[in-house]
Amino acid sequence: MYIGSWFIQRYTLRALLGALLALAYLAWKGYRRGYNPWQVVGLAWISAIGALAAGRIGYGMANVAYFAQHPVDIFRVWEMGGLHGSAAWIGGAIGSAWWAFQHRKSFTEVWNFLSVPALIVASSIWWGCTDTGCVWGREVGASSGWQRAIALESPDIYRTLAPRYPVPASAAAWALLMAGLAAALNHCGALAVSLYMAGLAGISTVRGDPVPMVGPYRMDVVSNLILAAMFWASQWLSGRPKHATPQHYRESLQKEHNGEQNHWDSP
Repeated sequence: MYIGSWFIQRYTLRALLGALLALAYLAWKGYRRGYNPWQVVGLAWISAIGALAAGRIGYGMANVAYFAQHPVDIFRVWEMGGLHGSAAWIGGAIGSAWWAFQHRKSFTEVWNFLSVPALIVASSIWWGCTDTGCVWGREVGASSGWQRAIALESPDIYRTLAPRYPVPASAAAWALLMAGLAAALNHCGALAVSLYMAGLAGISTVRGDPVPMVGPYRMDVVSNLILAAMFWASQWLSGRPKHATPQHYRESLQKEHNGEQNHWDSP
């Protein structure tokens, strides 16, 4: 796609759009909660750096046969681009947890704060994959019945068009739906991320792109289920406020609406 004299891939454009929407949400949410803007910027940077670094390492491990022969290419992101989704989530979680530790904050509260923008970015990346072939679904045969009805004509990495399970489109829609759920639940964003990971594990069972296997199971299915359990445990073991009654939640939300809570500036 050309913007004036500049050419930009649709994948990149969609990913940038998601990143801008995520940053706008962070700025708006941080303002509503009275958060320190510089702390929000620092949190966004450390989370993004962690996600990009871990995602790239994970991509190299998933394609170890190639990078073992071309080790320098792991650093040539502009030519040999690619991130491993599950590894990127782990890196972002570690980066934000480290930031929370440094600022003496609850990492669950930080994950809840980042859940909506992270899911927006995930949705935009899946959206970008719909026509680039970075991820593709298995082919659906002509006699597959109802599977044929949901199949989309989409490419694989070799740009071969065929009716396939709509893996990228389904994952993009699921991530966006979970972003809406995280925004609605407010203090239960990690739970929405857990549901996203569990749903993504199901969607990944019909992926057609090759990945390393863990026994009879795809590695991305296993890693997504592990992440789902991690975020679920984070929400329910350390994310519930004490005496979490309906009245408590109503009072908490009312105080937040009135600007009386400030998690970042608390001791």
